[in-house]
Amino acid sequence: MTVDAREENGKLILSLDETRLDASIAVEFRNNLFQRIDAGHGRIVLDMGNVEFVDSSGLGALVSALKKIGSQGELTICNLNPAVFTVFKMTRLNKVFNIFDSAGEAIAA
Repeated sequence: MTVDAREENGKLILSLDETRLDASIAVEFRNNLFQRIDAGHGRIVLDMGNVEFVDSSGLGALVSALKKIGSQGELTICNLNPAVFTVFKMTRLNKVFNIFDSAGEAIAA
C-alpha cells in the first residue's frame, strides 16, 4: 500500500495510490492514518481519486480514523469517483464526512 503525503495550509494531504480500499489493505491503511494522527496531524485531507472500489473494511478504517481524530481535528475526503460516492451515500457516511470534489476545495475549506 502506498500513501503519498504533502502539507499545505496546515493540512496533511494524503493520496492513496490504490484502486481498492478493501479488506486486503484496510488494517494497514488504518494503522497508517493512526500513526499520522499520533504524530500530531489533526487536519487531514484524504484524496481518494485513485480509489475505484471501497468495501466495509475500508469504510471502517475511515470511521476509526475519524473517531481517533475526534472533535479537535478533521478528516476530510475528496475526489471520490461516482461508484465510491454511491457507497458513501448508501451507508450515509456522506453525512458524517466532509466530502469535496477536489483537493483544492478541501484544502481551502
